[in-house]
Amino acid sequence: NAKGIANSLNPDTWPEFWLDRMDDTQDPGWPGSWDGYLGKNKFIDGQEIYYKMSDNLYDRYDYYPDSTDSTRKGLGLVIKCRALEFTDQPWEDVVFQIYKIKNDGTKPLTKICFTFGVSDFIGGDGDSQDDLTNFDLSKNLFWAYDLDGIAPTFGSDKVGMLGVAFLRTPNKTDSKEPLGITSINVTRAGSLFLYDDEKNWNNYFMIPNIYYDPASLTYGEYDYWLSSGYFSLQPGENAEFIIAILLANGSTVSEQLSNLNIKLKNAKRLMNSGFSFDKFKVTLDSPVSGTELSGNTEIRWHTSKDSGNVTIYLYYSDDYGENWNFLHEDHENSGSFLWDTNTMDDGILNLIKIYALTDNGVAKYEHEIPFTINNPDKNAPPQIVILSPAQNDRIYGEYGLRWIAGDADGTNYTVNFYYRPSEDSQWIPLAVNLTKSDTTYNWNTKILPNGTTYQILGEIISDSDTTKTQISGITISNERAIYDISDYATIRRKTIGTGSVEIHVVNPGKITGDEYKLQFDYINNDSQLVYNVFDLTKNLQKIKNAIQVDGTVEGPYFDGIRLFIHNDPLALNEELSGWNNPDVLPFQFKVFHDIDEYGEKRAADYLFVFGDVGVDTSTAGFVGKTYFKAIPVNVKIFNITENKNIDFVFIENDLTDGSGKFTTTGYLRDYILLLEKNKEDSLVYTYQVSLKDADGYRFPAKGDTLSIYQFKPFLQGDSLLFSTDELMSIKRNQEFLPDNFSLKQNYPNPFNSSTTIEFNLNKSNKVIIDVYNVLGQKVTTLVNKKLKPGHYAIQWEPINCSTGIYFLEFRTLNITKVRKMLYIK
Repeated sequence: NAKGIANSLNPDTWPEFWLDRMDDTQDPGWPGSWDGYLGKNKFIDGQEIYYKMSDNLYDRYDYYPDSTDSTRKGLGLVIKCRALEFTDQPWEDVVFQIYKIKNDGTKPLTKICFTFGVSDFIGGDGDSQDDLTNFDLSKNLFWAYDLDGIAPTFGSDKVGMLGVAFLRTPNKTDSKEPLGITSINVTRAGSLFLYDDEKNWNNYFMIPNIYYDPASLTYGEYDYWLSSGYFSLQPGENAEFIIAILLANGSTVSEQLSNLNIKLKNAKRLMNSGFSFDKFKVTLDSPVSGTELSGNTEIRWHTSKDSGNVTIYLYYSDDYGENWNFLHEDHENSGSFLWDTNTMDDGILNLIKIYALTDNGVAKYEHEIPFTINNPDKNAPPQIVILSPAQNDRIYGEYGLRWIAGDADGTNYTVNFYYRPSEDSQWIPLAVNLTKSDTTYNWNTKILPNGTTYQILGEIISDSDTTKTQISGITISNERAIYDISDYATIRRKTIGTGSVEIHVVNPGKITGDEYKLQFDYINNDSQLVYNVFDLTKNLQKIKNAIQVDGTVEGPYFDGIRLFIHNDPLALNEELSGWNNPDVLPFQFKVFHDIDEYGEKRAADYLFVFGDVGVDTSTAGFVGKTYFKAIPVNVKIFNITENKNIDFVFIENDLTDGSGKFTTTGYLRDYILLLEKNKEDSLVYTYQVSLKDADGYRFPAKGDTLSIYQFKPFLQGDSLLFSTDELMSIKRNQEFLPDNFSLKQNYPNPFNSSTTIEFNLNKSNKVIIDVYNVLGQKVTTLVNKKLKPGHYAIQWEPINCSTGIYFLEFRTLNITKVRKMLYIK
């Protein structure tokens, strides 16, 4: 995947399609969907990463595993690798590593061993050489801990314990018993040479029933190798390994180990449940969502299991699930706990969550609607939480802003919302003086500049108390017609900046066809780059000192358009730079540096032309206290941006082929130091150029040229002229951001079995209709396809849903609308 490792939380990392899902006849490749361990678009509460490995490039041996591919080497293995990290509290300190190994060749593999490497670097930097380890084969568990439990990184807090457990391995030959950990070996940290295959197989860590003796090791830093023993794979056969990385705290080693074993037990339970929570059910009978509590309150639960070894964990949150606190542990399938709410702060954002764990399944239940705690003689500040958008969400069109707000004391309050495009912008009022009857607001984002750094501020004011909450990292991404400004530029004046400038069409009906001048300038003592736009046709200034030049937010609106400017930092353009002849040694180009002296960067491109010695003469100069004299050399250098020859100091360290020739041999390397004038008209060092040693290449000779091109920022005075005349014909008759559709409120509402949603489309559009609960969790997707113009009526019949409020979100390319629905069983 060219986008990197796929992460369930970031769709931008997902491939265009999943190669392992091409056999799906209904949706080949699952484009736009998550390929999860649990299935299509099935997400865990946390994050999952997914990547694949193969050994087809492993060519040390003359072995070909696939009779259908004579170029393939390695063993023919393909490994699907996943990591699952849950936010659910019983597993928040556990990372599950899953490896599904397939024999993708045509030859049987009769003797394979799986080895997992672990470093005992406990305590972090500044606390090495004091770690100890041990293992328990009956539990397939290895652990490492810090000798004194103290490390600078942790301050007065005790350093915790690291555990690694083999939860699932293939079975032994002719047996249903899993292999587990069958050997553990140790080497000094960093001493294992991974490229010596035979030695690693025979002497170190891949032979079963060889274990290091923990008592024989003094404390220090080691690498440990946990191996599975031998198993076989026939062509097309798979073997799955599931490893748990466990972290445990505690004031003593014995307490840490006890906590580690509890985490291991819970990790096994979650794995045995298939990493899902639907093996059975646990229900919270009281308190009921949305009620008000005070004093001693009974928490009651029951599970769908009549018997069995069960562990119950109760957690509560007083900030709508942002943070959870452990409340109670129990071992009754149906039970109760008396909770003294007087020990809690009053508030309206309280939730309770319950987990039920058995050896072959887990279940959880969480309040969907928060309840209030309001005890006498207590005064709590009002509370507010923004339900949508969430941090890092991408929004567009008319977006449904949703929130929960209130005061446990029952006093009246008002709610205000503000937004800003970035952290250094001013807050702009969005919706103010809202009351307790308001819980949603349709925000028209279409007229706002697209950007990736928006923030939303919500505040609730009750009597003299004010509480605020903030959401960051919001992307506003409305559909635009986008054009490269260079296609419409009539004159490009002194614009050496290589950054991109785009015309984003916001309102086609307002495009004038005028000619404009875009000009860059500096403000704030030349520390901040800005741009101005002048309408040359009407002799008006349209934009003054716009600061949006970093490619994150569109610029100010004018005449139906916005400019989107991405300013390049000064850096080498490796794609354009290089030799005219590929046989010449690789080069190194960087800013001059000598001890405490740094060169002055220049936004310029360069050309090095090589000839005979004497084609130019270097300039004499000091580097530090060392003086380098002027000598005849075989290179002449041009600043092609400013169209002039430049001076340079030639440091002759390598005399291969004689003096004055640009060469290198080993650590003996010639350097070229570029000299250019500063503001005081004095010559100063800017860049240095040298050659890199590489086999099969030659030194530069007569006729060779080296081109250096840089990505360059826009500078003061850079300008260009452009016209929007050609854009006049683009969607000339389109009205400004049309909303030619209608979405009705669902009916009936409230409802107790099913409800109908009606909407009209006047043109073909991709329509997505999702249903969310009040926690912002998606319950179901009702529509996800392109629809033709017409009238539509769809039904929703809730399945396994509890009584409460749900939100219907209707989305097209340009529109987002939200409707509130009330389901009553």
